Amino acid sequence: MDPITAFQTAAAVIGLVDFGARVLSDTIEIYQSASGRTTRDVELATLSDELSKLSEQLQECLANTPSASSASESTLRGLSARSIDASNKLKSAITDLQANKPGTSKISTAANSFASALKAIWKKSEIEALKESLLEIRSQITIATLVSVWEETRQDGKRHGDLKDRLDQIAKKLDRRDDTAQLFAKELMQMTVQDNNNQFGRKNAELIEILWGIDWKSWVNSHGGGLFDFSQTVEVPNAGDLPISIKILSSLSFRKIYARKEAIPEAYANTCKWIFRDEQFDENGEELKWPSFPKWLQKKDDFVYWITGKPGSGKSTLMKYIFQNPQLEANLKDYTGDIPLIMGGFFFWNPGSKEEKSQEGLVRTILHQCLSASHDLIPVVAPRRWALYNLLGSDTVAPEWKWPELKESFEALCSYHGKDFQLVFFIDGLDEFGEEGDSPSVLVDWIKDVVMRYHIKVCVSSRPWNVFSDAFRKDSSLTMQSLTFRDIEHFVQTEFENSVAFQDLSEVFPVEASLLLKEIVDRAEGVFLWVHLVVQALLSTIIDMPSLPHLKEKLAEIPSDIKGLYKNIWRSIPPDKLATASKIFQLLCVCIPQLNVETFWLAMGGNPSVVMDSKTNQGIRKVMKRMLDGHTRGIYLLEVTR
Repeated sequence: MDPITAFQTAAAVIGLVDFGARVLSDTIEIYQSASGRTTRDVELATLSDELSKLSEQLQECLANTPSASSASESTLRGLSARSIDASNKLKSAITDLQANKPGTSKISTAANSFASALKAIWKKSEIEALKESLLEIRSQITIATLVSVWEETRQDGKRHGDLKDRLDQIAKKLDRRDDTAQLFAKELMQMTVQDNNNQFGRKNAELIEILWGIDWKSWVNSHGGGLFDFSQTVEVPNAGDLPISIKILSSLSFRKIYARKEAIPEAYANTCKWIFRDEQFDENGEELKWPSFPKWLQKKDDFVYWITGKPGSGKSTLMKYIFQNPQLEANLKDYTGDIPLIMGGFFFWNPGSKEEKSQEGLVRTILHQCLSASHDLIPVVAPRRWALYNLLGSDTVAPEWKWPELKESFEALCSYHGKDFQLVFFIDGLDEFGEEGDSPSVLVDWIKDVVMRYHIKVCVSSRPWNVFSDAFRKDSSLTMQSLTFRDIEHFVQTEFENSVAFQDLSEVFPVEASLLLKEIVDRAEGVFLWVHLVVQALLSTIIDMPSLPHLKEKLAEIPSDIKGLYKNIWRSIPPDKLATASKIFQLLCVCIPQLNVETFWLAMGGNPSVVMDSKTNQGIRKVMKRMLDGHTRGIYLLEVTR
């Protein structure tokens, strides 16, 4: 459908719908004719004649249009047919009123309304249903016209600059009584003109206001993705424009969108594997005393899995291990069936930026991941931006994302769950949510609402605070410190076995060495962070003091709580290394995890003229690892291999 016909049809629909809505209203003024004249007493026959006139104008527009050749044209025709049907219902009601009350030829607007008279022959629910139908048609006709105009431009292989003359004609041809449609056409036209008077920005803002004011949720609920045939979409950007899908994804991203996830340590070799075990017993014959995670992934009616534990017990490491593990998708196969799987994950980080600890950041990240996985979803999940960029080009500046639009887009995404794809979300660190004073109950209520409304699987992790225990106590869950004994034992043994100094000692004192390692494991009480720091501190000590009694003495001095342990480690750094250690801590606090090893090396005084090849890079990594080990005593670590 060409743009002129599309706007003429839209104008006719709006005229008919607006008149019908005024007739059904309970306001004093119920009739305003096409000329703008208002009457105090309205002849019923006049109402009927006006409805007939408006219906005929719309039918004339449709008669001069070839049959629908696209989804958007079908939508325009469908909305037109619905408005004509509503008009016919009103005309029928007028006929019934005249037949039931022969003496009634007019409605006195000073005392009554047509809606009041209509209650004599219609139920209240029937009147309300018709009013809602008219409002829905009114809200959807503008977007249908937008899409139709865009499709015509796309098929012609032209951009909005070529549309200027046709839009100029549209503005002139629109019926004067339809101020809204006329204004809308003028807005589009003026934005296609090369404006030398700095008016483009204002017109751009006005179109944005129109697009952001449309009831897109109602549109998507009614039409879904059927309108947007992406297989036929050919994006023809201006020179320098980004593809629209990339532009929208970029707008969702923020500076440290995946920083927290990247900063979480990878699971130590051969640890965390137990989470994907489906047996009743582990390799040592011990009964597994927690709800099977693989079984939860496979079930269709079990939606929340809560991973909890002490600070430093490895919750985030386990969540990262799960989210990145190839076994995850395989275990979800029974749950998803033949429907594609789309996963989203977010790792809260309270010391980070606003986005890293907020509900907005969570939703932006999940939308970014899900839309990146399926670009076809973008038109129905972010319809305002999709329409804006398609009409004006992807170099157009769109508004910043705000919570109402994020919420709307997230709900649109979730509404397709179970139909076109299956969603699964992983949310780590609920206890790290929000600024000081923000209640985590807000986040918990939102998660529970998403699960209840859409039946989406969500795996969450947090400390065992009451707010989380109360919310998830009936759901499947596991407690980290009760399950990480074997992992910690493996970590301690492997690290000390790799120490030449400790191996020399264990050959002479095998029993004492074994008892020392057992004491470390027992004191850890399932807290991986504690044992990691303690092992690094003891391994640093043994290099210069290979004495088991000295190691036992050092271990006895180490506090059992994390905060006390950090203070103890800081006190153990030699005075001559404190200045450099302070510099390292400040640098890493500001830059991690974006800081790569080469930049770190240069910041610490490395030679900038050195040519970086793979061999040099590995050498630098070894040097910087030694520097971190010596100056931070295990608080910061650097792996030698990438």
